[in-house]
Amino acid sequence: MMQRMGDMDETRRLHERISELEQLNTELRSSEERLKILFEYAPDGYYLSDLKGTLIHGNKAAEEITGYRREELIGKSFLKLKLLSTEQMPRAAALLAKNALGKSTGPDEFTLNRKDGSTVPVEIRTYPVRIGG
Repeated sequence: MMQRMGDMDETRRLHERISELEQLNTELRSSEERLKILFEYAPDGYYLSDLKGTLIHGNKAAEEITGYRREELIGKSFLKLKLLSTEQMPRAAALLAKNALGKSTGPDEFTLNRKDGSTVPVEIRTYPVRIGG
């Protein structure tokens, strides 16, 4: 009889813990969704890139600025995409090097080459962050 009551207590504690974890998971998903919305609909263009300059993610404003859909840029190096003129490349590479050392940069002014061939002045700020470990 005592064993059975102990099992029931353990089962109750497990159910409570599962409920707690489900609540935490719901809160985490909600927080993640809010952050996605803030990123996606920010009025400024944002791109995430790795330290080699490979574009990982961008928002709607960045699409409007560049004229490219995200899918056209994600996975490609901005250094190879010709988004910047060859004259600006050394300065952009220097910013990446500073990021590799853990340093933020900017604001720095660049002229961005758009998909339609026009150019647009932009102000770039970089912040090194570690995502996923």
